[in-house]
Amino acid sequence: MELNIAGNGTMYLGLEQELANLHRKLAALVFSSYYVANDATLSILSSELPNCILFSDIMNHAPMIQSMGYSGAKQVIYEHNDLENLETKLKQYPKEQPKIIAFESVYSMCGSRTYQGNLWFGRTVWFSYFLERGTRSRTLPRGAGFAEHLDYNAYFAAGDSSNAIPGSVMDRIDSITGTLSKAYDTVIRTWVHHHDFVTAGCCGRC
Repeated sequence: MELNIAGNGTMYLGLEQELANLHRKLAALVFSSYYVANDATLSILSSELPNCILFSDIMNHAPMIQSMGYSGAKQVIYEHNDLENLETKLKQYPKEQPKIIAFESVYSMCGSRTYQGNLWFGRTVWFSYFLERGTRSRTLPRGAGFAEHLDYNAYFAAGDSSNAIPGSVMDRIDSITGTLSKAYDTVIRTWVHHHDFVTAGCCGRC
């Protein structure tokens, strides 16, 4: 196996490609832990979207919230699963100002599922950061998590193709982070996203 000083190698690259295909995204990164992944990716997104604002569901998991604090970006908290409250807060800022909306698939703090797969009202300049923690392999048809399950019929019909399904929830979500520890019995943390951000993310991983 090829290995470089940063700890990357062909096995990791193969896993990253497999994860990208699973979520029908162009690229993925594997991190050593949940904490490192959130810290690196949220910092990267904040730096790649200058002057951005982080909108966070009030019930987001603690390490996710802590990583937002480390990012240095302004934070706005909205009520749990309340799209009207989120929309109201989004409208308080200029449309051209970049925004990151961070939310989870299943909230461990309260056990509820997200309703935010449909938060696509009047989208202008904002970015969705979605946490699939503990939902991989437990949902059908391919075990890609809750976002896939919301469009079950479309993904079931698509089979093992890695091509995105336009208009589906998973396709409209920009960035998906997830853990393999609760579903695939490993301790690897992953991030799947568009290629340019993942390329920038390599620095955060190293």
